[in-house]
Amino acid sequence: MKVRFLGSRGSIPTPGNSFNEYGGNTSCIQVIDNEDNYIILD
Repeated sequence: MKVRFLGSRGSIPTPGNSFNEYGGNTSCIQVIDNEDNYIILD
């Protein structure tokens, strides 16, 4: 199993009220199993 961190919202996570609609402190992670199936957690 592999885990790949694809990043967060831009170069600096930005939590706060102005980012509530789209998220400002979000991360994106890809999980790949041994058969090359994958899921993306966003």
